[in-house]
Parts: sequence; structure tokens; C-alpha cells
Amino acid sequence: MLVRGAIDRIDRLARGLRVVDYKTGGTFSFASKRGIWDGGRRLQHVIYSAVASRLHDARTLAMEYHFPTRKGENQTRAYSADDLIAGPELVARLLDRVAGGHFLPTDDSGDCRFCNYQAICRVRETDFGANSQLAEWVMERIGDAPELAGLRAIRNWDHEGAGFLHALEARAKRGNASS
Repeated sequence: MLVRGAIDRIDRLARGLRVVDYKTGGTFSFASKRGIWDGGRRLQHVIYSAVASRLHDARTLAMEYHFPTRKGENQTRAYSADDLIAGPELVARLLDRVAGGHFLPTDDSGDCRFCNYQAICRVRETDFGANSQLAEWVMERIGDAPELAGLRAIRNWDHEGAGFLHALEARAKRGNASS
């Protein structure tokens, strides 16, 4: 996969790397209640970590967002390598969906605020934000429509990712037990 971007800072530590990205806004969208992956919406930290590791041939030990502005109150949101371990699988699943031609609509009108394709989905801006009838339709059916299973898994990745980790650990233990 070709990636283009700019990593603000990469620190070499004794045992690996720390990647730092500076944010000029507030910390709301990085609140822990949204989870590490925010339902598949937040991927920058895992992509930057993977790119830094590859460019510098070293393990990324931490990825940090720094909010040095008044609005950000100089807060830091940090992720360890363990926090990010399920990220590559999430990115792979998202890319598989796209490669398979599955361009599912969102289940959250808030996702439509900055989308370049609002006209296609007939999103309307209101005083209360973006309104997408398609997103509302998906939200009503996400629990039971089989064609939305991929979106459901991605939206629940903060929980499903943990299941993925447990499966990896179990596979590793089985491999060690047979050697």
C-alpha cells in the first residue's frame, strides 16, 4: 500500500522509536471513550508507527499525539506498541473491503461532515450538523443485515480487536507447545 504524509517527529530511544504527531485542535475526538480506533475512523497512529518502523528498521515503542495549543491544553494521548498491535489487522480488513468493492455507507451522520461525496449520498447540512438519510437507514439495520457484517466488525474493532489479539496469543501458545 502506498502511503503519503508527514510524520512530525520520530525519536530514537534506547530500544526503539517514539513517533509524535502534533495536533492543533482539541482532544475531544481522541477521548478514551471513543476507543483507540474510534470504530475504524482513527488509523493515523498505527500507519505512522508502521511507516516509522519500516523507514528506520526499528520497533515503534510508542505513538503520541501532542496537543500544544490552548485548546488542547498541552495534553498528550499516548499509545504503546501493545495498544497498537491489533491495528494492522484493522487496516488490512478495511483495505480488503475496498479491494472487494464494498463501499458501505456510514452508520453515523457525523462522519459525513468532511466527506467529499456528500452530494452522492444526499447529505444535508443542518444547524445540528450533517444529516444523512442513508447513514440513518444503515444505523437502523446494522444489527441484523448480513451485508453490513463487515461494517459492524469494524465499528466494534475496539472490542473485536481484543478478540483478534486473544486468537493470536492462543495460536502462538499452540505453536510453542508443539515445538
